[in-house]
Amino acid sequence: MTADTALAHPWLAAPGTAPRPIPLDRLRAFVGLTRLRKAALNILAHHLTEREAADLAVAWRRLDVGNKGVLRFEDLKRTLRRDHEGTEEELDALVRALDVNGDHLIDYYEFSAAMLARNRTIRDDRLVEVFEEMDADATGHVSLDNLERIMGSRAHAEEVLGELAGNDAFRRAGKLTFAALKEQLARLPQSQAAA
Repeated sequence: MTADTALAHPWLAAPGTAPRPIPLDRLRAFVGLTRLRKAALNILAHHLTEREAADLAVAWRRLDVGNKGVLRFEDLKRTLRRDHEGTEEELDALVRALDVNGDHLIDYYEFSAAMLARNRTIRDDRLVEVFEEMDADATGHVSLDNLERIMGSRAHAEEVLGELAGNDAFRRAGKLTFAALKEQLARLPQSQAAA
């Protein structure tokens, strides 16, 4: 389902429903995630079920008041300031964390990825979708070039490889295989491990 399809869904057209504040706890959870987990959630955001898309579209429409399809950092911070208390530093960190590809804009899929961050694990069937999308050239592993395409820059891709230093499957294979991806994403982020 596309974002436009989700926004046109009849559930979203129900009159008289008051907008709910953006769930800041989900955004905070996203901040502490590794770049690889953020990228995986961003890929999943492109493959939402109809129900998931409908739920997320309500919050997105509240943010994307100009219906531009992207949010500038300042626009998102303004909305968050209105709905939530928090320091300017916290809002900056939240907004920067949402920008998975580093283009200084938040699109529907980056926002959706953050909203999916509350899930501690990714089901195996969904993980296969993520891996297949990452392994765009179908080599059976995710190359640096694959990561660069996903992350938006070679520097960001190399940061992801740096996150894999303690991954046994990655060290054994010397590349990001399905097993290495599964092992890495099974690790709880520092922010959730303490919870």
